[in-house]
Amino acid sequence: MSAYKFKGWENIDGSSVTREETDSAFKVVMHSAREIEAAYQVRQKTVKRAKVMRIMMYAAAALILIASPLAIYHMMDHEETDLMATSSLTTDHGEIQEITLPDGSMVTLNSGSTLTWPDEFSKNRVVTLTGEALFNVTADRKHKFIVRTEELQITVHGTIFDVCDYPEDGRATVTLCKGSVAVKRSEERVQAATLSPNQTYTYDKESGAVTVKVIDAAEATLWTGGHIYIKSQTLEQAARMVERRFGVNIHFLTDKHQETVLTAKFANGETLHEIMAAIRQLVPEMEYSIEEKDIFIR
Repeated sequence: MSAYKFKGWENIDGSSVTREETDSAFKVVMHSAREIEAAYQVRQKTVKRAKVMRIMMYAAAALILIASPLAIYHMMDHEETDLMATSSLTTDHGEIQEITLPDGSMVTLNSGSTLTWPDEFSKNRVVTLTGEALFNVTADRKHKFIVRTEELQITVHGTIFDVCDYPEDGRATVTLCKGSVAVKRSEERVQAATLSPNQTYTYDKESGAVTVKVIDAAEATLWTGGHIYIKSQTLEQAARMVERRFGVNIHFLTDKHQETVLTAKFANGETLHEIMAAIRQLVPEMEYSIEEKDIFIR
């Protein structure tokens, strides 16, 4: 322990010290003692806080170690994708693009869509889609091919299928052309639905309902050739398809026609004017006008 020396202490002997000097020296000693005690208490609190922080760090590490293997797997799977260098392609309205992925898989990207993929695939082949695309996936039983959209996750090993999930649409669909796919909601840990060829999986974004039904996959993918196939869809849904195909904006000036359901196929190179005239015949009360890139429906 350090020795504390007070001014004049060395000149004091017992015979010459007055009561006042003794009291003053006592006060100085006690004050110094209180300062030493306060410093000691602060040090003890600091040590305790450091111990508490170490205990919290150990607890956090233990929590990570005992987390479920499934949670750790998903975390590593997402981190692996996030850390990789990626490429992305966005198509304009009226534009369709073809992409060859690093594993040789072919993708046809519809109008107004975005596809993002890693420059090199590793454990899993994971891509992200906004909009619509037809996938022709190179077979690889050891490495899953996963398509993620805002609403759905589709897992395959090698097959041909169509995914449509535009943010502005009220539903998301997966249509299988060949092979087999597993489809589920993106954020749900539930058993995935397995599709067979010519089946389509539809998720209603408003109600949360899921349906699987048989359709003609060839008709559902007519868009890859620049065609339009409207199957039991509302006029508003059909309008979105026309917008993407021709790069126009359709404005509803009334809501009395938006929920009208219609079916039509335009696969003979019809022009915008021809398609609008045909829709007008299917919805007799509808009126429309075309002003450059804008179409007004009344």
